[in-house]
Amino acid sequence: AWKDGDPALQASIELNFIQELATRSCLAATDDLSSRCRRVLRPWHRSKDAEGVDEMLFRVHSAFVFRYLSCANAGIRRRAGMLLAEAMPLQDPSLSAAELDDSLQEQFDCLKRMIKDPCPHVREAGVHAICRVIGVYWEAVPAGSIRTLLNTMVGELTVDGASPAVRAAVATGLAFLLDCPLSVPTLQALLPRCRHMLHDPAVQVRMCMVD
Repeated sequence: AWKDGDPALQASIELNFIQELATRSCLAATDDLSSRCRRVLRPWHRSKDAEGVDEMLFRVHSAFVFRYLSCANAGIRRRAGMLLAEAMPLQDPSLSAAELDDSLQEQFDCLKRMIKDPCPHVREAGVHAICRVIGVYWEAVPAGSIRTLLNTMVGELTVDGASPAVRAAVATGLAFLLDCPLSVPTLQALLPRCRHMLHDPAVQVRMCMVD
C-alpha cells in the first residue's frame, strides 16, 4: 500500500504506522516487544533498493533515533541503538556526497558512543550492533571507522571488568565478522590480542571463544 499509494496515503502510512512502530520499538516496556516491532519493520529495512524507501527510512529514523540515543534512560538508548543497527546505513539520496558522508559518520559515531556507554547493557548491544553493520556492509563502511570501532572493542571491551556479557558479546561479534571474507586481513591482526579471553574467569566468555 505504501509503494503503490498516492502521496497522501504514503505520508499517512509513513507517519502513523512506520514511524509510530519505529518509535515504539525504542520506547517499548520490554525487549520482547521492542524485538517484535523491529521484526515488523524488517521488510522495509531490507528493501532499500526499492524506489523511495531509502529516503523514507532516513526521514522516519532521523525524526527521533539520534535523540533517543542520547537520552537519560539506558533502556531507550539500548533499544534505539538496536533499531539503528537494523536500519543502517540511513541515506537520503537527495543529499550531496559530502552530506551523505557526514550523515554516515554521525551514525558510526552513535555506535561508538554505545560501546563507551556507562551502562553495560548498552555496551553489549553496541558490540552486537557494530559487528552486524560492519559484517553486512564491510565494503561500504569507511576503513577508518572499522579500525576505530574494532580497536576499541578489542582494546577496551575484552577486558570490561564490569560485565562478562560485554566480553562475551565481543567474542560472538568477532566470530560473526569472520563470515565476511573481506574482514579476514583485519581480524588476523586483531584476534591474537583476544587470546587472553580463552582464560577469562567467566564461563560464558570462554564458551563464546571456543564456539
